Formats: sequence, C-alpha cells, structure tokens
Amino acid sequence: TPAVRDIDFHGIRLRVTCPLPRVQNAIDDLFAEFAVPDAPGAEINIDVAAIADPEIAGDRLPPAASLLYSNRLRSPESSRVLGLEFDVFRTPEAVFVDLGPKGMMIFDLNASRAEILLADDASIHVDILGSLLVYTLSELVKPRDMRLVHAAAVAIDGRVVIIPGTQGRGKTTTCLSLVADGFGFLSDDVIFLRNCADLIEVCALPEHVSVTEKTIGMFPELRERAGRLTQGLLKQHVRMDDLFPGRIVMSGSPAIILFPEVTGETSSHLEPIARPRALELLLPRGISVLDRADSARNFQMLSRLVAQCA
Repeated sequence: TPAVRDIDFHGIRLRVTCPLPRVQNAIDDLFAEFAVPDAPGAEINIDVAAIADPEIAGDRLPPAASLLYSNRLRSPESSRVLGLEFDVFRTPEAVFVDLGPKGMMIFDLNASRAEILLADDASIHVDILGSLLVYTLSELVKPRDMRLVHAAAVAIDGRVVIIPGTQGRGKTTTCLSLVADGFGFLSDDVIFLRNCADLIEVCALPEHVSVTEKTIGMFPELRERAGRLTQGLLKQHVRMDDLFPGRIVMSGSPAIILFPEVTGETSSHLEPIARPRALELLLPRGISVLDRADSARNFQMLSRLVAQCA
C-alpha cells in the first residue's frame, strides 16, 4: 500500500504518494519540518511509482519533445560520480526527465502534478533520490512565484544572510560558524525565493547539513558525534537540531549575500563587492532554467534579491 504524506510547504499544500520505502525515507527526511496530518485540498500532487520495465516510462516521452539538457553530454564526470545519467526534455505542457534504465520523471505544470516512475530505486543513492525530489519541488512551485537557489542561509532578528557557493568554497563552514554564534538556520544547501508584493522572501528547506572531515574537526559539536554521523554519497550528514536544537528558522527577509572564499590567510575578513558583481556571482547558483521566459523570470527574481540586500 502506498504511503501518503501531506505537506505544507510555506503555505503550499502538497500530497506525496509513494510505495517505495527508500524513497519514502528520502521524502520524510526532506520534508521533516513541513509534514501535517491529513491536510485536505492539496494544490500539488507528487506520485511515486515502481515500474517493471523502464521502456514503459520511455514510451511516455513525446517524439516532439525538445532536449534541453543532458548531464551525459554536459557533465560526464558529474554523471559518473553521481551514478546517474539523465536528459531533460520539454513540451509546452510538461517537463520530462529521462533517467534511462532507472526510470522517468514527468512534471505536468498545468495540472501541478508530478510522476516519478522508478524501475530500480535501489540502484540510486539516497542522496540522489533527495536531489530528484528537490528538483521536482522546484519545478512545481515555479508557477507560484518561487525560485530555488543553491545557497546556505542563516538569520537573526528576521534578517537573512544568504551564503551561495560551490563545493569547497566554505559555504557550510561559514553557515555552521554563524549558527554556533547564535544565528538561526534556514538551509545548508537550498533555499527558495518568493515574490511577496514589493519584497523578496527567503523560504527555508532545512535538510541535513553535509560536512567533510575537515569541517568536523573545526566544531566540537561535530567532533563529539564523530562515528555517529550518517555517511552520504560525498559527505557525512547531520541534522541541525541534533547540533544546535531550536535554531531552525522557516523564513525571513534577505539582508546580506555573503560569498565565502577559502584563502591561505590566518584570519577572516569581509570585502564589499558591487551589486552587478554580486548578481554575476549569484546567477549560476539558480537552478538550471528550461526556456527563455523562465530565464528572464529567474534573472528578475535574483536582480530584485540583490537590490534588496545590503
């Protein structure tokens, strides 16, 4: 019997149906802060299903669908590390993510519905299952004027510090340092921006925090848990409530964008940058966009974010 989860994601009601225990665990981990009991009137439905033959899913791809992105072609090393190859297609009505022999994801944007058809979920690392769910969520909330940005975020007195950065730039270490100093926690890796009248709101997705051995060595709270952290695909995971209970903050107003950089210096310091340069650095952190109109909306949202911040 499929498990059903009702979720209130920042005022948007979702219902997720899933018969696969490993995927259900990923769903519960991702939406731990958003689960609600028996919430009626779901605005978005996500249906996960097991299929015996991946060709069944492949048959759902319309011949006229346009190829938008292929990680096999654009990021072969990434696809090797992740253990997953995928192609993204689009029609005027839907987005199709072809996972090859592992299945298909279909986002019906007009109906606010997603199907995740998996032929072999056991061969997909649980971290990748979580990433697929985040991508699904990001596509389905776009019509509600929400945009995903790859960044950590912390807050104090309702004002949010956004910390974009690629792996190895010190994003997680900076985030943990600020939380240890009393800031609230929104996310280690993914936030959502939402247009609210004349302002941008930062909406949290407080998943686990992913840490390297080097980061573990910097924080006594992590060192005390050495050997008890969850091993992920590339890093180890811990939930923020286990490190600093009661620090999760669900939303706030953006105040500062902080771009960390690891240097050989013995102390940290801040250097101001111009807004155009901040926008240039921030744009790649927005999730890949699928068409020209989508790109324009993404650019406008990030431009407003930069204008709103100090």
